[in-house]
Amino acid sequence: MEETSKIYDLLLRVKNGYNPGWSTYFSRYDDILDDIRFNDKSPGSSTVVIKFMSYDDYFKLFDEDELYDEDIWTIQYFLNNQWENNYDTYELSENWDGGHLQNYFDEENLKLINNIVSILSNNSSKMSFEEKSQLIHDNFSDEVESITSEWSEIDHNCKISKIQELLYEEFGNQFYTMGIREESALYKYRVTVNSLIRLFNIFKLQDKNISDVLKEIIKINGESHGDNYNEMYWNTSCDDFDEESFNKDANWYLTKIYDKILDDDKYIDVYEYFHIKELIEKEYGFDKWNKINTKDDLYFNINEINPETNKINITIRSNNGDEDRSVTYDELIRLQTQYELFNEIRKIQNKIFLI
Repeated sequence: MEETSKIYDLLLRVKNGYNPGWSTYFSRYDDILDDIRFNDKSPGSSTVVIKFMSYDDYFKLFDEDELYDEDIWTIQYFLNNQWENNYDTYELSENWDGGHLQNYFDEENLKLINNIVSILSNNSSKMSFEEKSQLIHDNFSDEVESITSEWSEIDHNCKISKIQELLYEEFGNQFYTMGIREESALYKYRVTVNSLIRLFNIFKLQDKNISDVLKEIIKINGESHGDNYNEMYWNTSCDDFDEESFNKDANWYLTKIYDKILDDDKYIDVYEYFHIKELIEKEYGFDKWNKINTKDDLYFNINEINPETNKINITIRSNNGDEDRSVTYDELIRLQTQYELFNEIRKIQNKIFLI
């Protein structure tokens, strides 16, 4: 009779009633034998625990002509979270400037972005999200870089998780048709002594080890493996982006930008400034010619608000040409509805100033 392997002999002894007890030396029988849970009432039903100490050990089960070393290295980089984030600074900058992050922001952050842009521009209501993104980037590049870095890290982790899921799906559950239960994919498996002995006998591998049995099972499964694993990262999209974490991080940086603006020393009264700006945007608009109601052929254009005085710089256009003036918001209202009164008051103020 041909010589049998140590593990096969052990399995036969257990089937016949031998209790191997608890031991840290099961590996002396077989490299991937982790434990045998003895069943004294039915020794043949005792549980064999198979464990792979590394992904490399597991992938040795697959045909070398189908799954090359390079494939195995790539797969392990994914499974061990060693695949690096492949976004570069330029690409992230392009994503931001192109407005591609709009769909990732929640309502709170979109509102914060609009508030920031409304401070930086007099025409924010007419701007696209792409233009808003570029404006914020031009003024606060460090904060924008931090936001895009957070986005890329979350997207990267999401893609890696998806790839890992696909790899576990492809390479896991290889042995269930033969009575070997997967407890942890690519790591831990359970089978009864009787079932394992039967598999040794079916494949005529009584002189071999458990790995040889598992290789035969994979071979008869006939599944094809090994196809462009090094391209999986670029061919995989994130289906479960963690928007909550991203918006929490983004909110911190957007709030930092907003606070920087509010704390700027150039404003004599920042809250009054924004209140006036909001009223102008609602009633008149910037860089737009508005007709003065009480006079024909008379228009005014609102150029900007001077943050140092909170007065509004306007241009009045008549048949005589253009005239630049600086007015309060109350004076602006009077200009449109009571132009004669506005003019008289301005003349009086000018006389007082000259005296």
